[in-house]
Amino acid sequence: MTVHPAIFISHASADVILADGLFQLLQTGCNVPTGGIYCTSIDGSGIATGEQFVEHIKAGLLGADLVILLVTPMYFDRAFCVAEMGAAWGLGKEVFPLVVAGMPRDLGANMLGRQTQVLDERGLDFLRDAVRRIRSEWEVATPRWNVMRDLALSSLRPVVAGLTQPESVPRAEVAAAQAERAEVLALLKDAHVRESELLSLVEELKAAKDATAVRAITARHSTAEQQYEALREALADALATMNRAEVRVLFAVAQKESSWTPGDVDAVDWVDVSAAVNRRTLEAHEGSASTAYATNPQHPRMRSALAALNALEEFLGTEAANEVIIRIEEQEEILAAIDSSEFWLSELVSDARPMWP
Repeated sequence: MTVHPAIFISHASADVILADGLFQLLQTGCNVPTGGIYCTSIDGSGIATGEQFVEHIKAGLLGADLVILLVTPMYFDRAFCVAEMGAAWGLGKEVFPLVVAGMPRDLGANMLGRQTQVLDERGLDFLRDAVRRIRSEWEVATPRWNVMRDLALSSLRPVVAGLTQPESVPRAEVAAAQAERAEVLALLKDAHVRESELLSLVEELKAAKDATAVRAITARHSTAEQQYEALREALADALATMNRAEVRVLFAVAQKESSWTPGDVDAVDWVDVSAAVNRRTLEAHEGSASTAYATNPQHPRMRSALAALNALEEFLGTEAANEVIIRIEEQEEILAAIDSSEFWLSELVSDARPMWP
């Protein structure tokens, strides 16, 4: 498909007579050849039988140097007209909004703040100038233009007076639709912002060299609650793979103790202790009176748990965590601290039955 007209007339199908009058004025008043104008309502200047409608219009817009928007009461009532208008501006085309008499010239957001012209003598003179800018050879003497312009206006005025009006919609429905549109636009804006943020996050993560860099990058792209929840889940998941002895020793690490020595108040399950030592997640250190148990950071499972513990502890010590700490302490009525047994039972290991004193 090859479509190369320099002028594209965007109009509602209900305004075909008006579009035809403008088409004839461009021919007689500006010497524009028939093949220089794309107008779907004019035989030989639009879409031939059997052509793909959308693709043909797309090609017409792509090839045009000037897009005339014939703005009537029906224009914004037709989705395809609005699509053509948006596409023209999106493609960077020279856009000429020509507004019929009786409609406000300032169309606000509909024209994205663009200058418009009224379909009258002055507006058509501006249109003639726009046509001459794209093709200097499309010009006739000013006296002839004035005659053609005035003849066109005399025939178009009764057409404008009898233009089809869109069906009226109750004010409540309009308000509801406008509110819905605003909500959708807000959602789209948020989605675009989030998409941009995610793309930036992906690029930064690709360049990250270690876990510390990954955490720093993630923190910049997350809220404090999101950071806390991710870190809490990571530690809870690690603890869920461990038995009670291993959890108890990790709690000792959280309390800044190098090891855990079971005391009289500990409900010791020696089966768990023995299993942890055998799989080497815990190391037993024999003392003169008792045996102490410490983590084995060389074991992959324990190394992962220690990293998760350290990351959560570091976060809770930052200023960014203040809101999270206040929320936990108010809702759970516990101390939000990594060395608090209540915090572990509430936030981390409530299902793991750790051996607390």
